[in-house]
Amino acid sequence: MNAMNYILTALFVAVIVYLLLGYVKAFGKVRITDRNWSVPRILFLVAFLLAFLMFFTAQNTYDIVRTVITIIALGLFFFLRDGIGEEGVVSLAHFTPWSQIRSYDYRQDKKAFTVYFVEEKKSKSNTDYSLVMNFDRKDEEAVKKLLQEACPKKHIRFKK
Repeated sequence: MNAMNYILTALFVAVIVYLLLGYVKAFGKVRITDRNWSVPRILFLVAFLLAFLMFFTAQNTYDIVRTVITIIALGLFFFLRDGIGEEGVVSLAHFTPWSQIRSYDYRQDKKAFTVYFVEEKKSKSNTDYSLVMNFDRKDEEAVKKLLQEACPKKHIRFKK
């Protein structure tokens, strides 16, 4: 069981480093944020609350250290803001400049304004990576305007 504690601690320290690096890279680049409450955010909130409760049931010092590191890693997730800005798209601590966006499309739903991005990766397999962002309906016109300014010739209607 002790080896599992070391593995979990190392895993969450790596998550902390990854999230902090992503936060530093994307800091100040998001002008319009996506919807704050989505299913992944709610799941991370539940995991954060469970980790916080585990803090009170810790049996030794190492359990406390591991739990605090877990709480920090899950808490950092809430500081990340996904969205778009003048320089590009930020999604889960990953910044993609507009030059790497091959195309985009959007759709109006009842609850959200959804934008689909096709990211162009420079890899051997030429694989496309897609990003999906849900914005509030009130931000629809601002998002359309920013997309038109940032990448005017990349709007392509995707198949439904």
